[in-house]
This record gives sequence, C-alpha cells and structure tokens, in this order.
Amino acid sequence: MNEWKAKDGAVDIGSYNSEKTKILWILREPNGKDFDFMEYLSDPTVYPRWKSTYGLVVKTSDAIFNGAKDKPDYPYPNKKDIPALMKRIALVNIKKTGGKSSSIPEEIMEYAKNNKEEMKEQLRELSPHVIILAGTDRYFLAEIRESIGKDTEIISASHPNQRKIKHRDYIGNILRKFRASPINTDVQKRHFAMLLHAGCGER
Repeated sequence: MNEWKAKDGAVDIGSYNSEKTKILWILREPNGKDFDFMEYLSDPTVYPRWKSTYGLVVKTSDAIFNGAKDKPDYPYPNKKDIPALMKRIALVNIKKTGGKSSSIPEEIMEYAKNNKEEMKEQLRELSPHVIILAGTDRYFLAEIRESIGKDTEIISASHPNQRKIKHRDYIGNILRKFRASPINTDVQKRHFAMLLHAGCGER
C-alpha cells in the first residue's frame, strides 16, 4: 500500500502567477495524514487551531502584499478575506508524508535528501520571487539552493508555530529582509511597467 503524501503548492495557480510578488512558504511537513491538504490550505480558518501555524503565514503574506511597511502591529485580515489571500500564495512541505504535532528532524532530513528532484520540480513550476524558509533552512539543501535562479530571494525565518518571537517582530524581520532585497526593486519595476502598459492600452 502506498504511503499517503500531501499534494501541496499553489491553491490557485492562476491567482498565484498573476501576483507581482510570488510568495512561496516552505514548511516542514503536514500535521496528520489522509486528508486533502490543498482543501485545508484553501481556507485554514475552518479549523479551530488554524492560527497556531497559519496565523503568521497569513499576517506576513498580507503585510508583504500591502507594501511591506513597518507597523506597530500587524492585525489579521478579515476572516472572510483569508481564502482569497491563500489563493495568492503557495506553500510546500519539505516532507510530504504525514507527521505529528512534534516533527522528527531526522525523518525530515532523510526525506529531503531522498526527494531532491521532487522539490526542484516544484520550484521550477512555481518560480517564486520570494521563498520563506519557515523553520526549514537546514532542510533546504545546497543542491536545491543552487538550482534556484538569481531572481528569487530566500528569506530564513522561524517556524510560524514558534512562541518566543512576538508576531510584530517576526513579521518585521521578514519585511526588512524583503525590502533590502534587490528582488523587491525588480518587483516594483515590473509592477510599474505593468501599470504603464495598462495605461497605454486604455488610450
């Protein structure tokens, strides 16, 4: 019998590809098994404890999309708007098979080593501008990093389920790295070019 593996990536590839900043979160593994992971990603708020992992994913992604500006606090978007936000990002697990509430690092590393080509293929298909390694820096192997083009920024961060860093500081650290990246400038240039082109088309 084949072992269950989560299908992950972009909930809505069309919405994701239309973004001027394509954000890819890389997490460790799904918590549990034998469920539709993509359906879960499409609206995590239907689950009681969704904020434990996806709260910071939602708040950080929303902050990047809204100008990556520092704020005293970063509130959650309206709950009804979160499914639309989830369509704009992508999320990939290092280990696709089911895990438990506490990850086993050796199992995740073994999966990462044995499935490098699978990860490379996903990265080629998603072609993100920004990769956020959310507690997965050590599992994102050198061979995989070398396969990524220069037009992608890799940002290391703690796992979103961490409890030591305040949400404001967690999000602020990612935003500062994003703003300092040359990718941010390139994204702004592309966005300006798109607006200019759209404006010319309306004349």
